[in-house]
Parts: sequence; C-alpha cells; structure tokens
Amino acid sequence: SKWGKIPKLCMRQVVLSLKERILSGSCDDVKQAVEEYKKLGSIRRHHGALLFVDVSGFTVLSQTYPIEDFRTFINEYFTKMIELIASFGGDVVKFAGDALYAIWTTEDISSEANLEQAQISHVEKCTACAIAITKECNDYKISKSYKRDAQPNSARQRKKEGQEHVLYSIEDKYGKYEEREATLNVYCGVAEGVMAGVDVVAADFSEFFLIGLPLSDVATAEGLAKKGELVISPSVWQFFQNEDSSLVSQLDFEPLGPLESTFYKVSWPDCPPPSDMLSHCSRIIG
Repeated sequence: SKWGKIPKLCMRQVVLSLKERILSGSCDDVKQAVEEYKKLGSIRRHHGALLFVDVSGFTVLSQTYPIEDFRTFINEYFTKMIELIASFGGDVVKFAGDALYAIWTTEDISSEANLEQAQISHVEKCTACAIAITKECNDYKISKSYKRDAQPNSARQRKKEGQEHVLYSIEDKYGKYEEREATLNVYCGVAEGVMAGVDVVAADFSEFFLIGLPLSDVATAEGLAKKGELVISPSVWQFFQNEDSSLVSQLDFEPLGPLESTFYKVSWPDCPPPSDMLSHCSRIIG
C-alpha cells in the first residue's frame, strides 16, 4: 500500500546523512557510511508545516463489515486522503492507528527572505489541504448490501454477528438482503516550525519519527477541533497575518481562547474543489 512506503522526508534525510559522513571524512566510502548509519541512525532538523488528521468511526466500521471488506474500505479511504495530501505537495510521514501526520518542508532555499516566503507557501498549502480533507473525507458514508439466509432474531445475536448497524432489510424470491452503513469523520490540526526527524536504527529494525514543538501544537490543535473541523496553532495564525499571504483573504478565523497563544478554527466559505484550491496559495521563490 502507498502508506507502507518509506516517507520521502526520511529517505532524503538518510541520503544526506550518508553524504555528510563521507564528505566529513569520518567514513572512507559508502559501504562504511552505511555501516555507521546502521549503528547510529540519523537526525536532522526540518523547517515546515505539519498536518495531523485523526479519523473516527473505525470501531463501528470494523464491527459492521467482514474483515475483507473492512480492509478494502480502509484502503480506499486512506488512498483518497493520501492522494489529496500528495496533490498539495505534502509527504505522509507517519501513521498512528487511525490517524496520520503529513509534512510540507522548506529545504534548499537560497536566502532568508525566500525561506520566509517558502514557509508561508507551505503553511498555506498545508492549511488548504486540511480544509480539502474536511470537505472530502468527513461524513464519509460507506455502505454495502449483503445476502443473508436468515435474520438474527435478537439484538444480542445481531451484535454478536456484527449486524447492529444494518440500515434496512429486504426480501425477494432469491433470498434476504440487508444494507449496512458506517460513517468516517475527521478532526484536523495544523502547526508549523522546526522539527527534528529522528531515524532510529537498532538490531536491524528502524523507526522514523518527528519531535519538536510543532508536534505538541498540532496535537493541541487537533484536540480542539470538532467533527469535520480544522484548528491551527498560534504560530500558523501569525503566518496568515503576513502581508505576503495569498490565501488569507479566502479564509474565516475563529479564536478559541484568550488573545495570547490563541488557537483558531479555520474555514473556507464557498470553498472551491480541491483541484482549484492550490491556485489561491502563494508560490515558492527558489
């Protein structure tokens, strides 16, 4: 599956780590650099915007459908979300149960002024992507009809067989049928800043994760979001106060606390289709 791949951010970090080991003289060749990497892993700071999406409804979904159909529905749902993230230039870096993290990083920018502009662009793309996800992946209905030889006679039996979420049943000369339904919803948070990518390698196992203040901010933002909502961190709000922001005129902001260190709920009235949203975001100057 697409989300089983190594994140692009991690691959780039590993390559740069190997390159630096060779250029610094600590390793004589690539083979030695790889062996050292296997012992020490890598760590690198990344400046960018971070999206956290939490999905609710998986428990009901798993109780409503056979495991094969559950797998199919989850794959289709996350494929839709991942393709949205990719279309906005983001990189999925981590799955955590029924949640995911995606990042927009500012790398290889030629000047401080361009670095600031690049960060504005990434914050806008990350925010626009989060709004697209709330539009496309919230209140996401899943339904399928099943043929049954006999109906469960009691609520206990229906629950035991995973049939408590049956919408309706019909019967014709060919047998009895029932329609089952479940709904998936999303809660989104966006933060920004400097994060450290940590690539831990031990006993032939490896794990990549991010640490830093944006991780704390994005978790707080997502926790403040209600079903189908996006909440941004105080530092993201500050970027939208920059006169170079192209997207800010399209958005509505609602403060969720005192003026200092305030998180904001963000919405896009008359939001265009996801394919048209990028045209409202600032462009990166290299």
